[in-house]
Amino acid sequence: ASRTKSQFLASVSHELRTPLHVFLGMNELLLTSSLDERQRRHCETAQRSAEGLLGMVDDLLEFAQLEAGKAPMEEVTFPLGAVLVAAVERHRIAAEHKHLRLHVAEGLDEHLQVIGDDRRLRQILRHLLSNAVKFTEKGEVFVDVSRDGGHPPAVDLQFAVTDSGIGIAADKHAA
Repeated sequence: ASRTKSQFLASVSHELRTPLHVFLGMNELLLTSSLDERQRRHCETAQRSAEGLLGMVDDLLEFAQLEAGKAPMEEVTFPLGAVLVAAVERHRIAAEHKHLRLHVAEGLDEHLQVIGDDRRLRQILRHLLSNAVKFTEKGEVFVDVSRDGGHPPAVDLQFAVTDSGIGIAADKHAA
């Protein structure tokens, strides 16, 4: 049953990705046309929503691959600042609706290139930010990254998403 479920998730995920990519491409074309400000905002909202949905579909596909033991870690070079800013921007509308301040630590070199699995980093940040915004009623959600040891050229980075939300009950900390 587990194998059948994983195969189904992988199949459905692949089938959903094609029309989502078509939608994103067509919407990007629409964004390059002459739109008034209201139309542009609507198209940008549709773009962010479709990108979020595509991220969820990618998560389903990765989950199915993990269950099947077929999800190796990737090592690609990517701009760390851009990944952090994109993760924050994905949750900006939800935060604004709740009047939350959502921001990334200042001083991060947005052009800093790192080697790692950017897709998994995006996925983890997306989940952390989603929960932070969901469970924070007032105040802020803050993303920070700091160097945590390592020896050049390799360094360890520590990512932190903090918020002024309700937190986790003390009896749930060990879980």
